[in-house]
Amino acid sequence: MAFGIGAAIYLALPAEPPAAVGFAVLALAGALVAACARWSLGRPLTIALSLTAFALAGFAAGKLRTDSVRAPIAPAGGGVRTIEGFVVDVASPGQGGPRLLLAPIQISGLSPAETPIRVRVTLQDDDTLPAPGTVVSVRGMLNAPPPPPPASPGSYDFARDAFFDGIGGVETSHDCDRWSCAPRAGVATPRVAAIMTRRASTIVRKLPLFCDWAEVVIVRG
Repeated sequence: MAFGIGAAIYLALPAEPPAAVGFAVLALAGALVAACARWSLGRPLTIALSLTAFALAGFAAGKLRTDSVRAPIAPAGGGVRTIEGFVVDVASPGQGGPRLLLAPIQISGLSPAETPIRVRVTLQDDDTLPAPGTVVSVRGMLNAPPPPPPASPGSYDFARDAFFDGIGGVETSHDCDRWSCAPRAGVATPRVAAIMTRRASTIVRKLPLFCDWAEVVIVRG
């Protein structure tokens, strides 16, 4: 619980602290643990210092995790842009239609340093969903408007979840062209996505047979 409280304190900060703060807090947590292990401080004080160390570790973990997943974010109100990329996953459909998670190869108007590593794209209802590993080209409005803030304090925050998932843009597509091609040299994402999708499909197909077998085993004892 103390670890989670420390992480919650970090997430509630009004401004992002410098990276050095995360390492300093982590070092302080380690010092408290070392003090508890080295000296006999009495049970109450040892418990208090241990809980403080866990809280500090949670704070440091939140900060270091944030720095490790930091990735480019497409500018708000980016207008109409064309995205070429690999389909990483087919997300659950939203109110606007079916959705894809793309690993962009390039985005028109953005340099490689400005290109997000993941973009979530909402397609038209009549679009056929491409399989993971497929290369697609979609054209639509990127981050226009940007993701909305939470509806109320403490409610679901899509922008925060998207940040930690590496999603740097949301696009509503007007046109979607897709074609399969061999992945570029050194790019493992489409291969992994395609393999995972095939494995998941196999599990889903065989799951009813497994459930029937398990039911027979349970009934027969």
